[in-house]
Amino acid sequence: MAFGNCDKKARRNIDIREEKDISHNKLRQYFMSSGDKPIKELATDLRDLCANRNSADYDMRQPTGADDAQDAIVRAETILTCLTEIGPDRIGNALEEYSSKFTHGKR
Repeated sequence: MAFGNCDKKARRNIDIREEKDISHNKLRQYFMSSGDKPIKELATDLRDLCANRNSADYDMRQPTGADDAQDAIVRAETILTCLTEIGPDRIGNALEEYSSKFTHGKR
């Protein structure tokens, strides 16, 4: 939904189309480059949640239990709440901001 609120030129410049999925890493990169502090913090939260999930899925040296799973659910719900509070317009602006860093002066 946020991508739909982006300027069409911004979507083209950062290779986002509504029908195209983008990687979690790319989304975090867009968010990290934002001057909007809550969006930048969201990037860190997403990175941490992803790291915990990857550890749970692939690191057999550290068992993951029900408490870890419940913590991940709470963190994911918090991230979704933050996304809702931030709203698609601000997220779209963050994507446009990222795009403008690489297309400034280009046509």
